[in-house]
Amino acid sequence: MSRPAPSVLPSQSLGMVAVVGMEAAAQWQLAPDTPFWVRAAAWAIVAALLLVFAWRIPAVIAATAAGDTARIDAHVHAVLAFGSYGTIGQVFLLFPWLDTEMRMIVVIFCVATAAIIAMSSIERLPPEMRADLTPAIIPIGVIAWYLLHPSWPHLLVAGVVALLSLIMLQLRARLLAQVDRTREALLEAETARARLLAEREAKSRFIASAWHDLGQPIQAARLFSDQARRSPSPAARATAARDADTAFAAVERQLREMLDHLRLEAGTIAPAIATLAAGPLIADAAALHAAAARHAGVRLRALPSRLLLRGDGYLAARALSNLIDNALRHAGARRVLVAARRRQATIELWVIDDGIGIAPALAPTLFDDFTQGAATVAGGFGLGLGSARRCARLLGGELTLSLRWCGGAAFCLALPAA
Repeated sequence: MSRPAPSVLPSQSLGMVAVVGMEAAAQWQLAPDTPFWVRAAAWAIVAALLLVFAWRIPAVIAATAAGDTARIDAHVHAVLAFGSYGTIGQVFLLFPWLDTEMRMIVVIFCVATAAIIAMSSIERLPPEMRADLTPAIIPIGVIAWYLLHPSWPHLLVAGVVALLSLIMLQLRARLLAQVDRTREALLEAETARARLLAEREAKSRFIASAWHDLGQPIQAARLFSDQARRSPSPAARATAARDADTAFAAVERQLREMLDHLRLEAGTIAPAIATLAAGPLIADAAALHAAAARHAGVRLRALPSRLLLRGDGYLAARALSNLIDNALRHAGARRVLVAARRRQATIELWVIDDGIGIAPALAPTLFDDFTQGAATVAGGFGLGLGSARRCARLLGGELTLSLRWCGGAAFCLALPAA
């Protein structure tokens, strides 16, 4: 969350200018026997403070126009720190040559300025500067001077200034804590709102995608069914009926993909972990897609394996099936290889194709919902890879894309070894 535009500079500057003005007025009240070097040093400090103001304030205005809050904070903090140390220098220079009444006036102005600095920086102060003691510099300097010149009245003044400063700092700390809590609450509210909007957008995209992608095979099935019913040729009717079956199979596959996505997203699936043989798992997944591979002109090869892994049979098969289906439908491949190998405490199930591959720029978002790579065949919701990764993580594993593979794409479904 961006912090509000700086509105405290006028009040901070006003406090420091008031002190500089009081210091200048105090110099006119110096005792007649005040040494010349004291007067010269005091006026030099006033001139230096004014130069710092003249130098920093245009930079703050420029940073404000640019919206650079970090630079604004740096400039304002430098001005306040320099002004605070300059004020301490004035206290040690002028107090020995001022009467009691004028000292008390300067003390009152110093404490008031410290309060202005402390309270006006609460909203602006970034978290990493919360321990900054700039508001306490001036009171510490005043207290130090009175302690170095001990007397009952001086000790009393030092005690009062210390007490007021502690109260001011404690109040400031409480206000800072409240500001932090408010900021955290606002951040949480913004995060929740963004999450709600993202979920709403995802549901809208899901419904729109479902309407679009289910409509195509349903319409095709209706046309093929009508052809099968009206065609005078038995061969044409058989072809139309076969095409209608293919369209209905596409609808069934998409509905199953939708249901799996919704169940995984809702977290309602409780995996039944058991020991699984990688060989039959791979063979069954390949057999399920054998007809689709032949229809697409793709050589689908499943290598035998004796490895054992831990997982839920349905979820593991579903994830592997999604990877094979993705390779057959979108990779534009001529060959797809499904194999397993052991790597330390995991069994890696690989689905490798020699298709168009996946650009590295697409890899970070490839597993997001409703995302498809440079697919050669349109269709689907873009949920297959996302659902496969959810299955893998639900089983304590991971699904990744190997970016080192050239001449196609290689997906690795890593599950715990038995």
